[in-house]
Amino acid sequence: MEEKLKIAKLSGNNYSFWAKQMKSLLRTKGLWYPFTTARPAHPGAAPVVRENGVGGNAQLAAYEQGLAAYNEWVRQDEAAYDWIIMNIDHENANVIHEVESGTEAWNALRNHNASGTLANKFRIKKKIADIRIKTGGDMRGHLNELQELFNSLGDMGEPLDEME
Repeated sequence: MEEKLKIAKLSGNNYSFWAKQMKSLLRTKGLWYPFTTARPAHPGAAPVVRENGVGGNAQLAAYEQGLAAYNEWVRQDEAAYDWIIMNIDHENANVIHEVESGTEAWNALRNHNASGTLANKFRIKKKIADIRIKTGGDMRGHLNELQELFNSLGDMGEPLDEME
């Protein structure tokens, strides 16, 4: 029986936490390799091996090894994409609408949610300024939400100082 792994869905203000959880999930599933290495080149067409095997066995073995490495990288990347798409909200799904690669999806989500652009910094600072605890709300949840926003700014190299 396979263990069920569950993480928080990526939404507007939890990228830092989500990225750590998603990386852990992908590593646990053995799917992190494509994020640490470039896609191997496809080995092209198989070499022609003569009937007597002369001159072709080593080439064929190298081709098969290259093809296996390429196919494994692609398999892991596609499986990673599936895990990513199942763990993001609708807004973030729109960010990767035309992306079909796990590594491309990861980079697009990072650029959208955690890049240190002026717009992203402003968006997070506005959320911090606008955040209010609801009457009868959960104080721990409220503080966790604030901390996640602070973490996001820190990840962008823009931690809040005491004056802000």
